[in-house]
Amino acid sequence: TGSNLKSNHSDECTTVQPPQENQTSSIPSPTTLPVSALKQPGVEVPAIGKS
Repeated sequence: TGSNLKSNHSDECTTVQPPQENQTSSIPSPTTLPVSALKQPGVEVPAIGKS
């Protein structure tokens, strides 16, 4: 279970970390929030919850 937990955490961390750098790039994860990133790059976490 340790490996599984780590994998899951990595996936979540990877999706939550990129957003911060996406603010300037907005290209690394355009599929995660193409419109949200363009409208509000800093509001990526809420955008996913609304989805």
